[in-house]
Amino acid sequence: MYWHAEKQNGEVIVLTESEALIHFEKNNISQRMRLRFLGTSSGKAQVEARKKIGKLIDSFRPSDYAQNKKEEQNVINSSIRDEHTDEIKVIIEEATRLELEEAKANGVIRPDASLHYHTPDASGLARKKILNEM
Repeated sequence: MYWHAEKQNGEVIVLTESEALIHFEKNNISQRMRLRFLGTSSGKAQVEARKKIGKLIDSFRPSDYAQNKKEEQNVINSSIRDEHTDEIKVIIEEATRLELEEAKANGVIRPDASLHYHTPDASGLARKKILNEM
């Protein structure tokens, strides 16, 4: 999920859940930035945009692409992105617009406060165990 907020200068920014949580609490960051939250979106439009961009890049790759080394593949992908910047920009702008519309329709959902509890276990199992015991 993504939180959409408006800065004091009118710029709309997108925050992750842990970033949004910081601004929902009383602290120096939230007092300094004074964001106005517009809503929460699911991020589905951004995922679809990434898929479209991936397909666009795939369609312009040469036939011998898979035979190249990883570094050469990265150069090819970069040059394709550079050549089709305008098309990619349109896809991203459309996804951003859809996400913002969804966020405004959904309203603002408060981030999960349990994100503050950090545990060394990368799987998240230890975190769930600690939270359940609380």
